[in-house]
Amino acid sequence: METTDKAINTLNTIIREIPAMPKHKEAHVQVIIINAKSAEILYEQPFDPLRLQKLRFFELHMKSALFNVRGPLLTASYENALKPFEITVRFNVRIIPGQGFKLVRFMNGRENPLELLNAALRQEAADYIFQHKDFVINFSQHGEVLRKLLTATAERIGLELDIQLQHQLKIDGIPQFFTDQFTVKAQTNDGQTVGIRHDLALTLTDPIKYALSDIKDTKEWVRKRLDQYTSNAVIDLNYATVLTNMDESLIKEPMKVAVQKIGYELKQMISVPGLDNEKFYFETADDSPNSQKDYSTRDTKFKVAVNMVVSGKLDLHEAKTKEFIKPDFDIIASMKKMAIGSARSYLIGKTPHECFLQFSQLEIDLLNHVRKTLEDAYGFYDLNLSIQSMESNLSDRFFRLQEKPHAIKFDADFQQKHFELGFQVSAVAEDGWFRFRGNNYTDTQEELEAIGKLVLDVMNNTMSYRTGLIDREAIMLEFEEAQKQVIAEFGLEIRVHTLTGSLSEQATISIEERTKDNQHRARQRDILREHNAIQLVELLQRRREAEKYDKEKALELQQEIDREVERLATGIEASTGSLQNISSRLLPGSDNPTSTPNS
Repeated sequence: METTDKAINTLNTIIREIPAMPKHKEAHVQVIIINAKSAEILYEQPFDPLRLQKLRFFELHMKSALFNVRGPLLTASYENALKPFEITVRFNVRIIPGQGFKLVRFMNGRENPLELLNAALRQEAADYIFQHKDFVINFSQHGEVLRKLLTATAERIGLELDIQLQHQLKIDGIPQFFTDQFTVKAQTNDGQTVGIRHDLALTLTDPIKYALSDIKDTKEWVRKRLDQYTSNAVIDLNYATVLTNMDESLIKEPMKVAVQKIGYELKQMISVPGLDNEKFYFETADDSPNSQKDYSTRDTKFKVAVNMVVSGKLDLHEAKTKEFIKPDFDIIASMKKMAIGSARSYLIGKTPHECFLQFSQLEIDLLNHVRKTLEDAYGFYDLNLSIQSMESNLSDRFFRLQEKPHAIKFDADFQQKHFELGFQVSAVAEDGWFRFRGNNYTDTQEELEAIGKLVLDVMNNTMSYRTGLIDREAIMLEFEEAQKQVIAEFGLEIRVHTLTGSLSEQATISIEERTKDNQHRARQRDILREHNAIQLVELLQRRREAEKYDKEKALELQQEIDREVERLATGIEASTGSLQNISSRLLPGSDNPTSTPNS
């Protein structure tokens, strides 16, 4: 028989109420008239309208049957089980021949026929279950008796039922024993997280109760209960009490009751501080009253904000640690106070320069100082310290300024010369930390531009009217005055990074024009020299001709040639190429004394 939602939820196929007596009916259909008020059966329809108003008409299909009809849902409480025991009822049904009048009298109620039938069956079953306390345990025996009882109940009202009773409990495969170890973390009333390790063993005593609990994962169920009961117990205790004097019955007793409800017995449960119980964590600059953020430095006007993070694992067996583990004593607050005091005594001797520009080394030294203080007072398996500067943006701001050169442009010699000077932040001035911190720029470029404007004003005021020799030394002399003003206004030292210079456009054009003029004059002189050289060659030829006929005339020509050669050779503007060319033709012993410059 199906027990799904496909079960039938009505008896209309075998019995139903109709509004009036039908004119025609099939042979196997019986129509019974009943007075709704007096339950009197009538064999024919009366003609009195008043009597007709009180009548009900039922149509019975005597040869029909219904299968898999949904019966009532039966429940049985089982001791203190988490859920009731549920029995599903399904049945096949037909009308017992000759019992139609009995059935109609039973159905003469306000509910529909199936509701009336299920109500009768439910009541009969509830009475039986109530009288038999072992109903759930011995369901197989009681189920058969109950089935027969419900069948008899239906027969008394004119119906024949074939009943099946089913339940969904599965008791096969339930573990007989369960053992495991759990470490549960919980928070104490002083804000510390501790771990309690639980070793427990369970024995199955009632599989039906376990099946009724509808638990899918026993281990997960146990874990959740331990989380709940451990948290409830620890939240009322402080850290030291949990370590030294916790009453494990605060967890064991509620756990014992819980496992009994699911059919198990708590055979053993040991709750002890777990391996993580000695772990701790705190910050020296959190929001608690015993915290400290600002620490004084050697400069009384200047403080540094530091947050120190301390974590680790205490050695509870160390003698010096045990001195601090007492009921109602906050060992974590004690360690925190000691760490703050150690940091305070260390930083009071440091300069602002050390706190910000040598922070890496300062961090190492401060960590070592605080670590030694704590280790002298407590025993640790592990101790970790780190420092977070609350004003790390100040050192970050300086390093960003330092790594980014900035350039300015200024004029000299009445705008005839231009210079570009790149400067770079090199350090915070010795007494400049207060000024540097007070400016509180958030944008690096904005701060560099403000410094650059100050430097530019100083350079323009002096260099614009300087004439004559303007070299690096002269510029650096004026830059020294800018450095002093930057220290006074910004608290920073700057240095020259790059320096380049150039002439103005007007001066450049003037030089180019003079150069072109000189080149033109040189070309004119070269042409003249070339012409004179040609004349010298002609004189040379004439002298050679004269040597054949007139020795005196040849001597005069030679003297004239020597004067011209000397004048031409000593001319400072004659080109080297032209002189060499002429000399090759005039010197005695030339291979071709008669050749001309154009040959």
